[in-house]
Amino acid sequence: MTTDTALELAEERLLSAALAELASEPRAAVLARWSTWLRAALVLLGVSVAFATAWYVRTDRDVAVTPEVQEPEPLPPPVRVEGSAALARLLREAPKTRNLWALVQPADLNVVAEFIHLERLLLEPYNPPSSGPRAAPRGWNLLPLTRLLRLQSFTIGFCEGVATEEVARLMALPSLREFGLIGAVHTFDAAMGKALHGMSLHRLSLKAVRMTPAGFDALLELAGLQQLELENCPGLDECDLTRLARLEQLRSLHLVGVGGQLAAALAAGNLQGGAPPRVVLTPAVMQALAKLPDLRELVLDASPVDAAVLAAVPPQLERLGLRECLVTSEDAFLRCAPLPKLRALSCSVPGLVTHEESTEGFGRRQEAMCALLDRQPLRELKFLGTVTDAMAASLGRQLALEELDFQNTSHKEGQPLGLFATLPKLRRLRLLFVGEETDPAPLAKLPALQRVELHEPHAGALAAFRKVLGERVVQLAPDY
Repeated sequence: MTTDTALELAEERLLSAALAELASEPRAAVLARWSTWLRAALVLLGVSVAFATAWYVRTDRDVAVTPEVQEPEPLPPPVRVEGSAALARLLREAPKTRNLWALVQPADLNVVAEFIHLERLLLEPYNPPSSGPRAAPRGWNLLPLTRLLRLQSFTIGFCEGVATEEVARLMALPSLREFGLIGAVHTFDAAMGKALHGMSLHRLSLKAVRMTPAGFDALLELAGLQQLELENCPGLDECDLTRLARLEQLRSLHLVGVGGQLAAALAAGNLQGGAPPRVVLTPAVMQALAKLPDLRELVLDASPVDAAVLAAVPPQLERLGLRECLVTSEDAFLRCAPLPKLRALSCSVPGLVTHEESTEGFGRRQEAMCALLDRQPLRELKFLGTVTDAMAASLGRQLALEELDFQNTSHKEGQPLGLFATLPKLRRLRLLFVGEETDPAPLAKLPALQRVELHEPHAGALAAFRKVLGERVVQLAPDY
């Protein structure tokens, strides 16, 4: 029986007892001679009072135990510091820093632990420029960081000598939900996977980290993962990726550079070369991912794919990443599976696995990509490249677009702001490499535009944009 049901039954019993007490009094004989309507009025009055009182008590009780829920304050951009002196200065000037990118020595971790308000931390080794080349510091002791009880996200980048026993110490952090490793100096093996098992991780990010088959098996035991990012990881092409379907709570999956040349070069220890790209992602992998009930985002950037893989992309996706992909045929994007729920796409004109380039071939690949854009209205688009006539025509049809991230790869070409100004619902625009000659005036015509983010803008361009659009213009800080 629920609490509310018990309360209602108690109210009914109190009301019955009150009426019975009224009927048992000597005055009941007098009341019996009164008119019927007066008796009914008295009963109705008693019922109304009892229920009004009970409703007031229950409502007051519910308000007391259900406080108003407030949205958490957005995390600010990371504050980047290099070396002990800069770290100590930041501690004096901003001890409540919440997002820190720290390039430090192992001995500095005691100072990092003084930032008790930290929610996000990227840790990298620091080699003073004047000291000349030397070996990376070893012997990282992560015990001081266990004092960061608010830490939610922790990434270790290029730190040699971080023992798995040290990573296991992070189990003492009650708020930690995200963990990451960056760099081929790290290996994700069975021991590293076991060290993470005691944490309630929702997100795991591995970038250029060596993956062993036993490590991949251990990764699959992290059943609570909702986000998994595997980018340019050597050894991943030797793992059975269809088994990713065991991560039943997965909502977002990044398989970046799988089978690509960078991962092969990292595996060989020779960044000057590496094995040629090969298609590792298969239709069977896509079919396995389609079984994940909550999967909504799939990023295949920089991975070699063929038409069969694109034809088997999971249909439940809302977000798809196909930037800098390599394809085996020029019309491969034409075979992409119907994606009725797709609302966000990241793309560029793909290259060929064979690296055979021609003007006509580039045009055919661009036409296939634009056909993918034209299939349904998008709300978000991230495009890397130059806007040609074909791309402009396709973009001009995206009248439902609300967010656009345009990364211009040609400094000779201006930003096509006149084209962007034809998108009536555009709310957020992010631009990369904005030159001084760019005129922001066309953007003033957009009624819904709320935010313009400029990454690496020329100083004159930043001033011009702020003159036209005011506080809506934001200069992006570097992120990790």
